[in-house]
Amino acid sequence: MMPNRMERSSYGRLFAGWALCFLFGCGGAKTPGWAVLDGEIVVAEDGIAGDHTWSFYKDAWEKTQGSGDTKYLICSIDFSFFGAPVDVLEECDECSEAYRIEELSEISNDCEPGVGEGAGYSAMTHYLFGAVDPDVVPPDSAAETGFGWYVSWDGERVESVGIATGDRSTWAAPASFDLEAGVGWVLE
Repeated sequence: MMPNRMERSSYGRLFAGWALCFLFGCGGAKTPGWAVLDGEIVVAEDGIAGDHTWSFYKDAWEKTQGSGDTKYLICSIDFSFFGAPVDVLEECDECSEAYRIEELSEISNDCEPGVGEGAGYSAMTHYLFGAVDPDVVPPDSAAETGFGWYVSWDGERVESVGIATGDRSTWAAPASFDLEAGVGWVLE
């Protein structure tokens, strides 16, 4: 899949568009309208491990985004990953924890050829966590007990993408957290 533009929607907030054709490729007639990233992690002394999923939705998903409705789901690609602890990137003032993604492997893919094949879907370099960005709080989430979830695709710029929620309000090993999407990317 190769969208010409990729825009970010913070569940009803203004769209912040940016050209990413070079990362995600440019598409055909069956190109989905939306991409959403979520997952789960386990925090250990030596880093984080877990999986995340890129889910691709039809354009009509915009009406139900964040509701958990899978009626418009086209397909998903699952990845497993390991991240080693590193210093927080300069651009993320809100972050208190950072991990460099050192291993990222596709574990399942039910998408047709051409969907989710751009390098951007596996190009994240860092996962970061810290204060919750109120602009990307998913509907019906436990933001008051969660951590902000941030991603860097280049090791410099950081983007707020959602929250990490779990059974504790401190970031210490061992712990498990769900990564809840707070944004969906419009694929055009």
